[in-house]
Amino acid sequence: MLRIRRLKTEIKTSNGVFGSDDKFTEGLNFIASEDNTCGKSSIIAAIYYCLGLEEIIGGRGEKVLTSVYKTSIEEGESVWPVLESGAYLEISNGKDVITIYRAAKMENRDSKLITVCHSELDDIGKPNILCEDMYVHMPNSAVNKKGFHSFLETFLHIELPLVPASDDAIRKLYLQLIFSGMFIEQKHGWADLLSGMPVLGIRESKKRVLEFILRLDTLENEKKKDYLRTSESNIKHKWESLVKELIIYTNRESCTISGLPASPKLLSEDDFSKILISKDNDSIEEYIEDLNEQYKELGLMNSTFAA
Repeated sequence: MLRIRRLKTEIKTSNGVFGSDDKFTEGLNFIASEDNTCGKSSIIAAIYYCLGLEEIIGGRGEKVLTSVYKTSIEEGESVWPVLESGAYLEISNGKDVITIYRAAKMENRDSKLITVCHSELDDIGKPNILCEDMYVHMPNSAVNKKGFHSFLETFLHIELPLVPASDDAIRKLYLQLIFSGMFIEQKHGWADLLSGMPVLGIRESKKRVLEFILRLDTLENEKKKDYLRTSESNIKHKWESLVKELIIYTNRESCTISGLPASPKLLSEDDFSKILISKDNDSIEEYIEDLNEQYKELGLMNSTFAA
């Protein structure tokens, strides 16, 4: 499970530090205001951003965030340029608590970098609190131990299935796809709950997500079908190789073989009886019998000469 416990945003300007510090209780939480410019979208965007799931709302990196994180803050008639900004997100899996920090604007810090502290937000900086850097939106970040989404999958006790990709490879079903069915984008989400799903090269991604969320057996059945199709292909390949090998061996002895089934099958006695090897227009049995007769004749001739 994922429980969002607290979000703290810090935006440093030439006129001091702005931001918010919101704690969320168990159950239903509302973020509301009488005005459309009070920061509701900025709070939601920061949650996506800290989890590395900002593709659900339109892109990667800090560009999806509102201008208060990147350019300027308006205070009355004054406008203060943003010097540095970032957000802390405290989450729980029902047992353990971690705090995630991701910078939106910071010199010499890549926005792909995420710092995970194994503690509540208020305990960061205390002795023996482990903080480690991870990354998102880089090659193999979904499986590498330093990839944040790989860590998040383990932390949330999620076991993501392997699914077919559009390039015919097999890949994990990305967390971004899973969460696009749980984090509903506000502008288009009510027309299509999966409208914010990013394109990550997973074949029939919406179908895969629904199967995973609803715990359907469809994916497992398709994996079994794929396994059986692969097994069938391997058997056909081995059968064709065996037939070619038999033809090569018989041709090497100036023989021909006929009656071999072109496709794999369980051979009955009747099938075996139809497989014929011939040499010099005689069946191999007849040819061997002729050789035996010639051998006997040679033996008789040798006996006559000896006498």
